[in-house]
Amino acid sequence: MGIAERIKKARKVAGLTQKDVADKMGVFFTLISQYERGIITPKVEQLQKIADALGVPLYNLIAPDDPEELDREYELIYDTLHGAGFNVAQGVMADSFYVTPIDTDDPEMRKEINYFKLAEIVRSVLAEADKKQKEYIEKRLALELFGWRY
Repeated sequence: MGIAERIKKARKVAGLTQKDVADKMGVFFTLISQYERGIITPKVEQLQKIADALGVPLYNLIAPDDPEELDREYELIYDTLHGAGFNVAQGVMADSFYVTPIDTDDPEMRKEINYFKLAEIVRSVLAEADKKQKEYIEKRLALELFGWRY
Protein backbone atom coordinates (compact mmCIF):
# COMPACT_ATOMS: atom_id res chain seq x y z
CA MET A 1 0.00 0.00 0.00
CA GLY A 2 1.40 3.39 -0.97
CA ILE A 3 1.22 6.75 0.77
CA ALA A 4 -1.93 7.77 -1.13
CA GLU A 5 -3.79 4.66 0.02
CA ARG A 6 -2.53 5.07 3.60
CA ILE A 7 -3.79 8.66 3.77
CA LYS A 8 -7.22 7.64 2.50
CA LYS A 9 -7.43 4.64 4.83
CA ALA A 10 -6.37 6.69 7.88
CA ARG A 11 -8.90 9.41 7.00
CA LYS A 12 -11.73 6.89 6.71
CA VAL A 13 -10.74 5.17 9.96
CA ALA A 14 -10.79 8.59 11.64
CA GLY A 15 -14.30 9.15 10.23
CA LEU A 16 -13.30 12.37 8.49
CA THR A 17 -14.08 13.73 5.05
CA GLN A 18 -11.46 15.22 2.76
CA LYS A 19 -12.93 18.62 3.60
CA ASP A 20 -12.57 17.94 7.35
CA VAL A 21 -8.88 17.14 6.91
CA ALA A 22 -8.35 20.11 4.61
CA ASP A 23 -10.02 22.47 7.08
CA LYS A 24 -7.77 21.23 9.90
CA MET A 25 -4.74 21.83 7.69
CA GLY A 26 -5.88 25.15 6.25
CA VAL A 27 -5.83 23.94 2.64
CA PHE A 28 -8.41 23.24 -0.06
CA PHE A 29 -10.04 19.79 -0.01
CA THR A 30 -8.95 19.26 -3.61
CA LEU A 31 -5.36 19.00 -2.40
CA ILE A 32 -6.33 16.14 -0.07
CA SER A 33 -8.14 14.49 -2.97
CA GLN A 34 -5.00 14.76 -5.13
CA TYR A 35 -2.90 13.25 -2.34
CA GLU A 36 -5.32 10.34 -1.94
CA ARG A 37 -5.40 9.66 -5.69
CA GLY A 38 -1.62 9.76 -5.93
CA ILE A 39 -1.64 12.71 -8.31
CA ILE A 40 0.60 14.65 -5.92
CA THR A 41 2.92 13.08 -3.37
CA PRO A 42 3.10 15.22 -0.24
CA LYS A 43 6.49 16.13 1.16
CA VAL A 44 7.35 15.06 4.71
CA GLU A 45 6.28 18.41 6.16
CA GLN A 46 2.83 18.11 4.57
CA LEU A 47 2.57 14.48 5.65
CA GLN A 48 3.19 15.56 9.23
CA LYS A 49 0.33 18.06 8.95
CA ILE A 50 -1.91 15.36 7.49
CA ALA A 51 -0.94 12.96 10.29
CA ASP A 52 -1.70 15.66 12.88
CA ALA A 53 -5.08 16.36 11.28
CA LEU A 54 -5.89 12.64 11.29
CA GLY A 55 -4.57 12.06 14.80
CA VAL A 56 -2.11 9.37 13.74
CA PRO A 57 1.68 9.11 13.95
CA LEU A 58 3.56 10.16 10.82
CA TYR A 59 5.02 6.66 10.69
CA ASN A 60 1.54 5.25 9.89
CA LEU A 61 1.41 7.24 6.67
CA ILE A 62 4.94 6.62 5.48
CA ALA A 63 6.24 3.26 6.62
CA PRO A 64 5.72 0.38 4.22
CA ASP A 65 3.36 -2.31 5.50
CA ASP A 66 5.70 -5.04 4.34
CA PRO A 67 8.92 -5.38 6.38
CA GLU A 68 10.73 -6.60 3.25
CA GLU A 69 9.71 -3.39 1.45
CA LEU A 70 11.14 -1.39 4.35
CA ASP A 71 14.39 -3.38 4.10
CA ARG A 72 14.57 -2.70 0.35
CA GLU A 73 13.98 1.01 0.92
CA TYR A 74 16.72 1.15 3.54
CA GLU A 75 19.11 -0.72 1.23
CA LEU A 76 18.31 1.71 -1.59
CA ILE A 77 19.03 4.68 0.69
CA TYR A 78 22.24 3.14 2.01
CA ASP A 79 23.52 2.02 -1.41
CA THR A 80 22.70 5.39 -3.01
CA LEU A 81 24.42 7.42 -0.32
CA HIS A 82 27.41 5.11 -0.02
CA GLY A 83 27.83 5.05 -3.82
CA ALA A 84 27.81 8.85 -3.78
CA GLY A 85 30.55 9.00 -1.16
CA PHE A 86 28.62 9.19 2.12
CA ASN A 87 28.50 7.02 5.22
CA VAL A 88 25.17 6.37 6.91
CA ALA A 89 24.78 5.39 10.56
CA GLN A 90 21.81 5.00 12.90
CA GLY A 91 21.16 8.18 14.90
CA VAL A 92 20.32 8.53 18.56
CA MET A 93 16.58 8.38 17.84
CA ALA A 94 15.13 5.30 16.15
CA ASP A 95 13.95 7.32 13.14
CA SER A 96 17.12 9.35 12.61
CA PHE A 97 20.40 8.76 10.83
CA TYR A 98 23.79 10.42 10.65
CA VAL A 99 25.21 11.11 7.20
CA THR A 100 28.86 12.04 6.73
CA PRO A 101 31.20 12.25 3.74
CA ILE A 102 33.26 9.04 3.55
CA ASP A 103 36.59 10.88 3.39
CA THR A 104 36.27 12.80 6.67
CA ASP A 105 36.21 12.15 10.39
CA ASP A 106 35.31 15.76 11.16
CA PRO A 107 32.29 15.74 13.52
CA GLU A 108 31.27 19.12 12.09
CA MET A 109 30.55 17.36 8.79
CA ARG A 110 28.09 14.93 10.38
CA LYS A 111 24.43 15.68 9.65
CA GLU A 112 21.60 14.14 11.63
CA ILE A 113 18.46 13.70 9.57
CA ASN A 114 15.05 12.12 10.02
CA TYR A 115 14.75 8.82 8.18
CA PHE A 116 11.62 9.87 6.28
CA LYS A 117 13.19 13.14 5.15
CA LEU A 118 16.30 11.24 4.06
CA ALA A 119 14.17 8.75 2.12
CA GLU A 120 12.31 11.63 0.44
CA ILE A 121 15.58 13.31 -0.59
CA VAL A 122 17.06 10.10 -1.98
CA ARG A 123 13.86 9.27 -3.94
CA SER A 124 13.79 12.79 -5.38
CA VAL A 125 17.47 12.70 -6.39
CA LEU A 126 17.07 9.26 -7.98
CA ALA A 127 13.98 10.35 -9.92
CA GLU A 128 15.86 13.38 -11.29
CA ALA A 129 18.87 11.21 -12.14
CA ASP A 130 16.62 8.73 -13.98
CA LYS A 131 15.10 11.58 -15.97
CA LYS A 132 18.51 12.98 -16.92
CA GLN A 133 19.80 9.52 -17.82
CA LYS A 134 16.79 8.93 -20.10
CA GLU A 135 17.35 12.30 -21.80
CA TYR A 136 21.06 11.52 -22.27
CA ILE A 137 20.33 8.10 -23.77
CA GLU A 138 17.74 9.55 -26.19
CA LYS A 139 20.15 12.28 -27.36
CA ARG A 140 23.09 9.92 -27.66
CA LEU A 141 21.10 7.36 -29.66
CA ALA A 142 19.75 10.08 -31.96
CA LEU A 143 23.32 11.22 -32.55
CA GLU A 144 24.80 7.75 -33.04
CA LEU A 145 21.99 6.37 -35.19
CA PHE A 146 20.92 9.39 -37.20
CA GLY A 147 23.59 12.01 -36.71
CA TRP A 148 21.04 14.32 -35.08
CA ARG A 149 22.32 16.90 -32.61
CA TYR A 150 20.14 18.59 -30.05
